[in-house]
Amino acid sequence: AQALAPNMIKQKMGKIINVSSQSGVVALADHSAYGASKGGLNMLTKVMTIEWAKYNIQCNTVCPTVILTPMGEMVWGDPARGDPMKAKIPAGRFGKTVEIADLILFLASPASDMINGQDILMDGGFSVRRFNVLCIADHIDTDKTFIEVFLGTDGRYLDLFHQPHV
Repeated sequence: AQALAPNMIKQKMGKIINVSSQSGVVALADHSAYGASKGGLNMLTKVMTIEWAKYNIQCNTVCPTVILTPMGEMVWGDPARGDPMKAKIPAGRFGKTVEIADLILFLASPASDMINGQDILMDGGFSVRRFNVLCIADHIDTDKTFIEVFLGTDGRYLDLFHQPHV
């Protein structure tokens, strides 16, 4: 990006598309170094957005689940390892390289010009089960203001903010 940015700034347009991982957004056991490196790439993309959006440069990160590349097959191809991971993905499968390529082509096109600074999860729905916050609601009545954050899928909630209505 540093090598390409000066030219993009001169022409006042450009696209930077980083490929990260769901591990940069969602914590996975036994992925500490990998997750930290991908999380760093995600943040770098956001900083580049802040610095270069004024030059019409869009910077985004694609964060896929396991993709069946040769390395993905090597690590996740054994059903004893891969099946439990696939069971956590609502789509019930790993991604394909062509799916990542299609998303990158879209992000490289003018159709994505207003998409900037995003970590785009391409994970078959894996992350919806990892992010426990389902709903934020602001309720105002005559006496109090509540902001409730619902946690989990069982309807439990945590009252994060409770003070008299002013």
